[in-house]
Amino acid sequence: MVRRELLPTLERDRLDYAHTELHILYITAVELFATVAFIWWSEIEAFPLQAPITVAVVCLVAAIVADINQHSIEFDVLVKRKEDVMNFLMERGYVTSEMARGVQKASAG
Repeated sequence: MVRRELLPTLERDRLDYAHTELHILYITAVELFATVAFIWWSEIEAFPLQAPITVAVVCLVAAIVADINQHSIEFDVLVKRKEDVMNFLMERGYVTSEMARGVQKASAG
């Protein structure tokens, strides 16, 4: 919600597209695992399962690593706008002014 409402359109769209690309990796991994499960439970012996399993694992690991990186990029973007984020959260009642002062003291010291 913070990203959607607080960030400029260009920056928000860039982050949204990056998330979309990551979800394609997750979906590919899930589809390949589902295909392997179907083939295995159907007992189709002529089809080797090593290749789709390997590709699924690679896609899943790549998605997890990229997702962690993406979230750290988003965190950096929000930290650069710390005062805007705190005001945004206070306006909506997620953070009290006392909590915001505590965060400011902690980051200053």
